Amino acid sequence: MVRAFAAAGAAVVVNANTSHEEAQALAEEINARYGGKRAMACIADITSEQAVQSMMSEVAGQFGRLDILVNNAVGRRHGALQTFSIEDWRTVMQSCLDGAFLCAKHAAPLLSASGAGRIINLSGAASHVPATGGAAVAAAKAGLEGLTRALAHELGPHNISVNCVCPGVMLSDADPPQRAVDLRAYCEPEKLPIARFGHIDETVGTVLSLCSAPFAYMTGQVIHVNGGLYFGS
Repeated sequence: MVRAFAAAGAAVVVNANTSHEEAQALAEEINARYGGKRAMACIADITSEQAVQSMMSEVAGQFGRLDILVNNAVGRRHGALQTFSIEDWRTVMQSCLDGAFLCAKHAAPLLSASGAGRIINLSGAASHVPATGGAAVAAAKAGLEGLTRALAHELGPHNISVNCVCPGVMLSDADPPQRAVDLRAYCEPEKLPIARFGHIDETVGTVLSLCSAPFAYMTGQVIHVNGGLYFGS
């Protein structure tokens, strides 16, 4: 996602909580490729309001503006209902829902000032085609879609559109062959209308499209990129 935005000409912020070296390496890669200070790494726990406030201040200080916020963090914890701990439940809710709420809250003034701010939330097929043991992720992702619609209503008057991308079963070029085998336990691609797994670039491309000028009038929508795994509105 970050590389694609940078290739499209955007200055980018790479947020991470613990993966400091990886985030910094990615920022340095982009700066080396495109020149100047096009990217910065910002280490912040998005479940902490103070940390999010500091991150947004750092972004404003570095770039002077913010046009796009992509919320794509999730803590994936799975387990049967009777054995799933409340601590694991809260971890999922905090990373997915609390983080998106706090980032949107403290990014909103900057996004409004840009004149055409965009918030893109990343949901997932788990909220529509749940699997056994996935109650927390399914609930968190469904909540994120509800948050998308509520924020679209509230932030529209401030020149901010809010949409949600809901990917299906996606692979990347970096995935080992075994991953495609493992994913068949969740989805048999030959049974989909588009009979294959998706590629991460198809999710990324959808996000970039929603941030482009032709989609300025679209808000409050959940866009399903899943080959027909789920036909949603």
